[in-house]
Amino acid sequence: TLGDWLQICEPEVLKFFMYKRLMKQRDINLSAIPNLVDEYDKAERVYFNLEEGSSKARRRYELSQIYEPKPLHVPFTLCTTLAQIVPDLNLEKIVKKLSEMGYENFDNERLRKRLRLAKNWVETYGPEYLRFELVSDLKAMEIYEKLEERQKEALERLVKELDKKWSPKELHKRIYEVSRGMDLKPEKLFEAIYLVLIGKKKGPRVASFILSLDKEFVRGRFKVE
Repeated sequence: TLGDWLQICEPEVLKFFMYKRLMKQRDINLSAIPNLVDEYDKAERVYFNLEEGSSKARRRYELSQIYEPKPLHVPFTLCTTLAQIVPDLNLEKIVKKLSEMGYENFDNERLRKRLRLAKNWVETYGPEYLRFELVSDLKAMEIYEKLEERQKEALERLVKELDKKWSPKELHKRIYEVSRGMDLKPEKLFEAIYLVLIGKKKGPRVASFILSLDKEFVRGRFKVE
């Protein structure tokens, strides 16, 4: 229902989706909200001339607006991660984290709203791998001891990278480079990262997830003394 939608996503995204499906059946899968928002965000970047794209997408975005559009450019899935790391949705803390990741020039009120909606969505409709709790230090130590030696070595190499300033895209690439440089499959390194942080083999997008967390916390999980 419309009421359900407004608890988990911006009304502008619904309008955008409806304009796209104007002549087709308009069934909405609420578990697919992040994909719809990604498409809307891409059209927003086209509208603000930050990305090449079709005039149709630009026009759909324009027609979808209820108020004068202000840019956001912070992915919905990243908001689901931040909403779980900072559960009180403290905007100052979250803006600081986003700034460290290279996100800037966004509208704070839109961010505040998207964080609240993303939190509601992930709690109600989010897949298991996007929902997480950080494991305790003791549990992390037990998990670390069971990792393969090469996984431990790869985590230790990543510790040395944490002091550098990364965008999520750059860090993602670096994680691949570290794993391949050690002849370790990237998925095995991803698995080790998720296990020592949340006790699962899968989780949110790995680079954004690491950058959302406190550096000292991550350092302690990647290199157990």
